[in-house]
Amino acid sequence: MTKPGRLIRAVAVLAAGAAMLAACAGLPTSGPVNPGVPADEVADAPFLYYPGGPAVGATPEQIVSGFVEAATSPAEGWTTAREFLTSAFAADWEPDAHVTIDVPSARAYDAERLEDEGIVEVSVEPVATVDERGVYRVSDTTQTQLAFELEQREDGEWRISRAPAGIVLDRDVFPDVYHDYTLQYYDPTWSYLVPDVRWYPAETSESRIAAELLRGPSPYVAGGVKTAFPRGTQLAAAGVVVDGSTGADITLTQDAAAADGAQTSRMRAQIAASLASFGVLSVRLHAGGGDLTAEAHVPTSTRPDSRALVLGDTGYDEGFGFLDAGGSIDDLSSFGNVADEIGDATSISLSSDRTALILQGEDGVVTRRTTDGGAPLDQRDNLIEPTLDPQGFPWSVPEDAPGELVAYTQDYQPLPIDNAFDGAQRVLAMQVSPDGARMAALISTESGTWAVVIPVIRDTDGTPTALGEPVGVTALDGAGIDVAWLDDSSIGIVARDSAGIEVVQQQIGGPATRMSAESDTTGISAGSQQTVARLLSDGGTMYVRRGSTWQAAATGIDVLGTQLGSPRD
Repeated sequence: MTKPGRLIRAVAVLAAGAAMLAACAGLPTSGPVNPGVPADEVADAPFLYYPGGPAVGATPEQIVSGFVEAATSPAEGWTTAREFLTSAFAADWEPDAHVTIDVPSARAYDAERLEDEGIVEVSVEPVATVDERGVYRVSDTTQTQLAFELEQREDGEWRISRAPAGIVLDRDVFPDVYHDYTLQYYDPTWSYLVPDVRWYPAETSESRIAAELLRGPSPYVAGGVKTAFPRGTQLAAAGVVVDGSTGADITLTQDAAAADGAQTSRMRAQIAASLASFGVLSVRLHAGGGDLTAEAHVPTSTRPDSRALVLGDTGYDEGFGFLDAGGSIDDLSSFGNVADEIGDATSISLSSDRTALILQGEDGVVTRRTTDGGAPLDQRDNLIEPTLDPQGFPWSVPEDAPGELVAYTQDYQPLPIDNAFDGAQRVLAMQVSPDGARMAALISTESGTWAVVIPVIRDTDGTPTALGEPVGVTALDGAGIDVAWLDDSSIGIVARDSAGIEVVQQQIGGPATRMSAESDTTGISAGSQQTVARLLSDGGTMYVRRGSTWQAAATGIDVLGTQLGSPRD
């Protein structure tokens, strides 16, 4: 992105605290790859908790508290947690039904209703939830009361006989107990894989992930993606069998047997990518008593050039192109030396094939420039920074007219977008994802300012027609400044609140991390493998993340541009 923008405030994911460690012993165990890590790399081992069972003579409050703490161990179907339940309820309890992720310091226990109703209440401050399908959603509730009904056994010991569905986990411990798994779907053109992040306990199997993939996408991507599997396809009884190395045999129901070669290729690529976090590199598909074979399908990569795309004068070099480590600027040869012609640009987006630029000037006008020339696209008043999608469509909208979102064809024809930013009063910033299936935006609504992700609905040729239902990823506490896709499954947000500038790395369908930045930060863009993001200050300094701090990497940068992948081979 470039200069202006917006902010988000989100749940910070930290290491498990000393208070929890005092109650539970723990040690590392194996685990899946985290988002952003290449599929052939193994993630750091997560932490496994061993909470204790009910103590002899424990009070009702201690039984409920112990039960809540025992949710930190999903081992063998939450065996320890079931020890706090009556025999009848232990058999019916469904811990996977719902996860409430809360603020541990706000948790409070109340036994006022115990004598009359046999109930102990727990007050929690939820920050997020995870449903039975593993979909993570930010909570819109500030306080929740959970009622636990208890019975006293003949031996005098108390046990829980009824409780709300699911479990409660504090936000510091949640990433250790539940892990993110990325299901993969396709964009409507079958070019890109689109990630759909889910959260499941550490003991989750390959068969569960494959089954969830076949059930379909979450609200974060639904409507903007396709699946290669024929309607009705499920795992057959044999399920997923890993051969002990990097391959897996996957047996599907009869529905998949009629797939042609192209469809089989896509199915295989889709499910292999979804199982990559288990170390699976290849899959063999079976259906209807036979093997499903086809040529390999390699989805298009969304990875851009690792160098920053800039317009400016670094003191070593001047122009528009990719910034090298020494401060020189590698001009884009396809455009020639265009720095003088676009010198008043405040934002620049480069197409994946490097044949088109989408510019916004100081006058607010949005222009499309190609290697053969260019012309204005949008001259409406109060336009925010435009965005370009990987299918080649520029998008533009006035800040105060969200419903007037327009995409443009390559011959400059406007395409009004249906259901644009439903519920928004203003649009502060937007950027289409690297796969073109989602829009990230900062919007103002009656309930406040939100960072949202919205599925992009397209025809089979990739032409955008509408936006889906916005999914809020976090509420903003201050003025939003900028938003950018940092990779396929996370966005970066710059915002200003009472404490200054905050930068948030927000996983789509997961928690966030936040950090402070320089007070004059005005923009953010995707980084490289060495740094997750790049920031731009009002004075033209570009910062990159080094360890726990932002460090100046270049000066004299007028625009920090947006790239959409790299040219295909």
